[in-house]
Amino acid sequence: MKTTRRDFISACSALAGAGMLAPNLQAQSVPEAPNPAAENPEVGKPYCGWKEGEMDLHYILTGVGENMFHIYPDGTTLLLDSADRDATKYDKNLPQMPDSSRLPSEWIMRYLTRVNPGGKSIDYMMLSHYHCDHGGSEKMGAGTTTGRGEDYVLSGLANIGEHFKFTKCFDRGFPTYDHPKHMESDGYTNFVRFSQYMHKAGKFQMEEFNVGQKDQIALVKNAAKFPTFHTRNICRNGIIWTGKEGECRDFFPENEKNFKGWMNENSMSLGFTIEYGPFRYFTGGDFSGGVWTKDDERIELDAFAGPVIGKLDVCKTNHHSYKDAMTPGFCNAVQAHIYVSNVWDLYHLQGNTMTNMTQAADDVLVCPTMIHPKNREIYPSEPWLKNLAPEAWIGGHVVVKVFDGGRQYKLYYLTVQDESMTVMNVYGPFKSGT
Repeated sequence: MKTTRRDFISACSALAGAGMLAPNLQAQSVPEAPNPAAENPEVGKPYCGWKEGEMDLHYILTGVGENMFHIYPDGTTLLLDSADRDATKYDKNLPQMPDSSRLPSEWIMRYLTRVNPGGKSIDYMMLSHYHCDHGGSEKMGAGTTTGRGEDYVLSGLANIGEHFKFTKCFDRGFPTYDHPKHMESDGYTNFVRFSQYMHKAGKFQMEEFNVGQKDQIALVKNAAKFPTFHTRNICRNGIIWTGKEGECRDFFPENEKNFKGWMNENSMSLGFTIEYGPFRYFTGGDFSGGVWTKDDERIELDAFAGPVIGKLDVCKTNHHSYKDAMTPGFCNAVQAHIYVSNVWDLYHLQGNTMTNMTQAADDVLVCPTMIHPKNREIYPSEPWLKNLAPEAWIGGHVVVKVFDGGRQYKLYYLTVQDESMTVMNVYGPFKSGT
């Protein structure tokens, strides 16, 4: 059964007040409600997985951070952010998913084992920026290394790197770690010790992320078979591509006197676009924030990047769609039909960002991996509730599958209550580029 975006909006409107919450957040049973994909033969069965010619973009829900895994049309793979952090000391946090019997990074590795066509090998690893909810920290992990010089905690990407083989890796700081200045946030020290050791030991290759470069993240299995697949590096460390070959704008040195020495780690995030045929996608970590110019003009970084990025089919929300991100300038430029948000916090659903996203284009779908249940009290009747995927009140892994040479795509919600990869719902197919 084909599901249109308008079908989705109608179904979500019916479900908005249905009280659908994850069993471990609320004891009452989940009520029955209309489901636009109820007749889809994939629903209720294990996820079909990836096959050559498809692109799968996985958003893995652990309840503690942002975790994504990409499988490109020829089987090239990229692990983008994977977090370990202690969620027990913050009362606005989601519970750990599927439970706290393992580290989040261990649940991620088990997920990767189920979906990765390369087994224990992953072609690219990327850390968008040095926050522990993206890459891990030295406060929570599977132990500490010994005999590696500056030893580090096996946390987040460092723990996964102990069990999976990465080939080429990117972060925002390599090789000098001092642009626009040296900054050490909560995940910096541990990740850099891990990546420097592995690079020097020949375990993987660190490479500088070059803003504006096309296809630095390239297909490595059979690129010739998929000539319409391309990536483009958009942002890093406050440097943003202008849209012209070889031209970037470096915002912080330009306005050094105005930011008064303080910069936000989120603003430094790596971001890039993916094109596969007519399908277009952007992911940018926690990309947000702005600068004041010498003329007292406020420039929002994402609003500058939006027109450079251009119109999208699917967009990962910047900074978990927190209130300082997804500005009108960005949303109006990219006009995505689907936004996917990696959620772990009560404040990862915000009225201003929901309004910005849903008013920028027709029939917008907003698909958080999960919504904190208290948000039902905070936002009881907003018009944009009809644009939210109802499965987000339960929580689930999200997969965007692009197929037919990039001409079509679907969105899946998979159960997070166990490791069965059972399909909860399917939205689409949608036509790319419309």
